[in-house]
Formats: sequence, structure tokens, C-alpha cells
Amino acid sequence: MITKEYLAGFIDGEGSISCYKRKDIRTKKGFTINSIISIGNTNKEIMQEISELIKGHLFVKSNGINSKKIYNVQIQDIATIKEFLETIKDKLILKKQQAELMIVYCELRQTNSGKPYSKREIEIAETITKLNKRGVK
Repeated sequence: MITKEYLAGFIDGEGSISCYKRKDIRTKKGFTINSIISIGNTNKEIMQEISELIKGHLFVKSNGINSKKIYNVQIQDIATIKEFLETIKDKLILKKQQAELMIVYCELRQTNSGKPYSKREIEIAETITKLNKRGVK
């Protein structure tokens, strides 16, 4: 059985909590904000179980002929992201700050559904993006 601690460890080690601006000329502001939780691993069985448990979508990709298949579980639905992160946030270590910010973002987006992004929503997306940057900070 997969526990909250196990899922949190998977997110901390193999996953990402992302909220980023993406150029979109169809919108008034010229961008949309995409929210996503993603976990990747080569173990098909565990990734299928995680996908079912967290109500995510399972994708399979291969990096070449001699590479193992990579199974990636993603959640993009705001309500599902919020529910999942609230379940594991107290068990996270490395990505706790991103999770807490994402929960606030999801709450704001649920309240402001159909409306333009608020200044706070944009700030949260930019902060999460900065927290996820690789290399020297």
C-alpha cells in the first residue's frame, strides 16, 4: 500500500510541482498560467498504482532504442492538484514551499475561475518557477 510518506518522498525525489507562465497570444494578457504536478519513474507497476491513487494521467515515453521506458504521471486539474497537495504537504521536505504556494494558487484560481489572473496568482507562478530553477541561485 502506498502511504502519504511514500508519495511525498516520490514528489521530493522524482517529481515536480510547477506553475509557470506560457505565452498565449489568444489571451488579453498574452499568456496563460499552467499548473502541473509530474512524477516520473521507470517502474510501470508503481506508476500505474500512483496514477490511480492520485487521479493522474499516465504517459509513457522512450528516450531511444536502448533506454528503459519512462512512466510519467501528471495532474493538471486545479481541484485535483489542491486535494493531492493538501494530503501530502506535511510530509514533504524539499518541495514543501512549492506545495504550499501551489495550494494558495489553486484556491485563488478556484475563486477567480473565468476571470483574468490576479497580481497574486502571477506572483505565485513566478515564485514557484524561481524555486524550481536549476543551478546556482
